[in-house]
Amino acid sequence: MLAKVFRIAGIVLAVALIWALVFGWWQSNDHQPDLGDLALYMLALPLALIGGYWLLRFSIDQLKAKPGSKAAASSPTGGSDTQTSAEAKTVAAERGFSLSVVETFVVAAGGSSAEEILAAVEANKRPKPMPELIDSSGFPAFAATVDKLDAAVVAEAFADSPSGLQKLLERDDALRALGLLERVLKPACEMIAQLAESAADPSFGKLNLRLLYLLPAAWGNDYSADLQFWLRSFAWPPEDVAELYIDAIPVASDVDAMRQVDAAILKANQEEGGERLLILVAGAMSTATQGCITEREATVGLFSSQSLELPIPGEGAAAILFAPKAACAKLNLTECVTVSRVAHAIREKALYADRRIRGTLISKLIANLLKEFGVTAEAIKAVVVDTDHRSAHSTEMLEGFDAAFSDLDPLKDCPAIGTVNGYLTPLGGLLALACACHRARADQAPTLCLSNQHDRERAALLVRPAGFSPAPVPPNT
Repeated sequence: MLAKVFRIAGIVLAVALIWALVFGWWQSNDHQPDLGDLALYMLALPLALIGGYWLLRFSIDQLKAKPGSKAAASSPTGGSDTQTSAEAKTVAAERGFSLSVVETFVVAAGGSSAEEILAAVEANKRPKPMPELIDSSGFPAFAATVDKLDAAVVAEAFADSPSGLQKLLERDDALRALGLLERVLKPACEMIAQLAESAADPSFGKLNLRLLYLLPAAWGNDYSADLQFWLRSFAWPPEDVAELYIDAIPVASDVDAMRQVDAAILKANQEEGGERLLILVAGAMSTATQGCITEREATVGLFSSQSLELPIPGEGAAAILFAPKAACAKLNLTECVTVSRVAHAIREKALYADRRIRGTLISKLIANLLKEFGVTAEAIKAVVVDTDHRSAHSTEMLEGFDAAFSDLDPLKDCPAIGTVNGYLTPLGGLLALACACHRARADQAPTLCLSNQHDRERAALLVRPAGFSPAPVPPNT
């Protein structure tokens, strides 16, 4: 009752204050109000102000109300809560999915294997000016190119390819990329053929072989069928031994490519028949061509002594052979490393938009991964990153590690493969993952893979060696 009295008294006081201000204004201007003025200022104005106040207060109360109140009101039996809880449990279980990596195949400026690339990073090798790539001033442009890749020889090898593919190969970047892709697919096919031969048992059934080809989105969607036709020409196992399925998926960024890896891991864990499943994720790109150099100079500019924060064009290819644990056991593959699902997110602002570079998002992604799989920060012996020479990206990476990885040597234990291979978007993350798998196997310790080449998109994965089991968590005291 007392609260109601105070509320009414407040309204009366507000109306009296408004009237006093209006009367004072009229008196100071010697204004003689007519009937319309009296109705507007003595009645409509107080009502509008008081009504606006109550409307604002009602809106604020609605915003402050608990989010679950409406859901509870719409479902008094609690069925919606039960369904939500079940879905949350399913999502949580799916976050714990993983997939084994049988082998990796890579080629880039740093070398023709993950071991060579990591050694090149440790030796502090860097891209150099290439005499065959000229800028508008006639000077050699910096680029990270693969040795002994002759575009003329590659073009000759594609002479009998479909007409649609011939049109794609008019792009010098596509020509070099497919030449690089061929270098990693040939040894991958050889290994798959050996696995298929060892699994040639009528009781085992056919291998289910999936090729997930990630092509640069810049090529467009017009060449998918021709590319799949060309990909089928490799030495895959015979049809009576393995069924081959090919998906050609355009990807626009490194994290976009990692999302496709994540989707493959999720799908492989959800399906039955995992003991017969092999998944090959492959891709190639090149911006170390004269056409790309000319285009980049006209748009974003080229790396130089005056433009140190611009990326250096690069090229490379990677193929990673995945298999579920059941398939590894069936094929007697004992040295496989295990890759987690991908934790990815987007920064609120572009990296260069912040005056102070922070690694908060990277820190959160890593912390969530380690918590999900019960791995302590002390168990991590290396972090492989796809970033290049640009200081902002390196600073964000180191800021993201914070004190949790203080024991890691930033140069030896945190190799940034882009420093030797150049800017490899959209496949830099895939190449970094291949290197992380090698490092985890070599160190026999968990290794993190991080992608932060993009201005905003970030992704992280956890790679664990065969037989690794997390340390027991001490009980709460």
